[in-house]
Amino acid sequence: TVDYAVAELNRYNRQHIVVADEALGQERLVGYFRTSDPARFASAVADMTGAHVAVRDGDILLTR
Repeated sequence: TVDYAVAELNRYNRQHIVVADEALGQERLVGYFRTSDPARFASAVADMTGAHVAVRDGDILLTR
């Protein structure tokens, strides 16, 4: 799920991803992502799910 992948990426980065929508967090996804590039991951999630990406207080926010 998006939530699981985000938790894994957040373990490796100072810039964290925040999933602001519970349903978005439960979306399933398949792919290979670099743990060192949370912005690219967030962009890919947005492309796959129709979510929106914003940067707030240094963190990456995923919303619907």
